[in-house]
Amino acid sequence: MDSFAWVIICLVLIWMRNSGTKCHVIKRWGYSATGVAPQTCGTNNNKFYCAYDPAEKCKSRSQRCTGSNICNNPNTNKEDDCLETPNPGEYYVLFGHAKLSDSSGKKRSIRVALEHQFVTFRGFTYEFGKSYGVQVLDIADPIYKYKNGQHLNDKGIGQIGRSYCNWKDANLVVEMWRSEKYKLITNNCQEFADALSYILIYGTCNQPAAARVKRNDNDIEFSQYVDRQLRNCSLVCCYDDSSLSSAITSHNSNPLAVLVFVIMIFVVVTLCKD
Repeated sequence: MDSFAWVIICLVLIWMRNSGTKCHVIKRWGYSATGVAPQTCGTNNNKFYCAYDPAEKCKSRSQRCTGSNICNNPNTNKEDDCLETPNPGEYYVLFGHAKLSDSSGKKRSIRVALEHQFVTFRGFTYEFGKSYGVQVLDIADPIYKYKNGQHLNDKGIGQIGRSYCNWKDANLVVEMWRSEKYKLITNNCQEFADALSYILIYGTCNQPAAARVKRNDNDIEFSQYVDRQLRNCSLVCCYDDSSLSSAITSHNSNPLAVLVFVIMIFVVVTLCKD
């Protein structure tokens, strides 16, 4: 039954690619890597690792990649892995693609278009998974989860935009997302990565610091903006688990997409039985 299920899923994915049909549910199906990733300076999102200061190797994350020169590489006189653009205070937003993690411990030999996705910005990687919720990883850490490209798939990691948003802005999204429950199909790592990258690139925080200082209500306004975006059904998944039919209807799925959705539910149930 296991082999049959994977044959079905492969056929469905091939059909979707060739037919051009966009089924929101299946398009967003992704897996997350398993377990909380260990970090040298702790997993509470307070400190980052600095290799260039023997007296204080763990420093405040809020000062990372801010131009404060808190942990400069003596060879470059800059902080590592910040990826600042030619515009001071503006940094590249990167989107990462990792290999599938199979919690059952079985190795899958069939390749399918499913992956774990994450966002990297100003020295940190942000990801969402079933076994750890939201976690923020320090890129400078010698035991960084994706160090030297490990665990990445063929797509790797690449730039998708630029942003003036800061650590506080990105972590506001993280904190507001913590109450979200991971769901394989309707609320997964890809939903989180899409939402965070969208807010960083198109959000109200993406403006030079000088422009933000002039607005006293900036923090409140940005918080309200993030709240609206996390309720935006065109950006995140808004399915009602209490009713499969209403979930499909709410997204105006065509009959063929409905059939594909039902098949995918069958496949998920089958795989989960293993």
